Amino acid sequence: MVVLKTRQAVPALNVETLNGSWSLSDQTPEHFTMLVFYRGCIARCVPSI
Repeated sequence: MVVLKTRQAVPALNVETLNGSWSLSDQTPEHFTMLVFYRGCIARCVPSI
């Protein structure tokens, strides 16, 4: 397992999204970039109203 540390280069991460390609290395945030990975389906988790 690779331990990630602040202010050090991270492994390449390129993702195809519905809006086109997204690359972690292209991001230039003021503070940080947060990645959230969600496994599941919201439709099954949210009760119908």
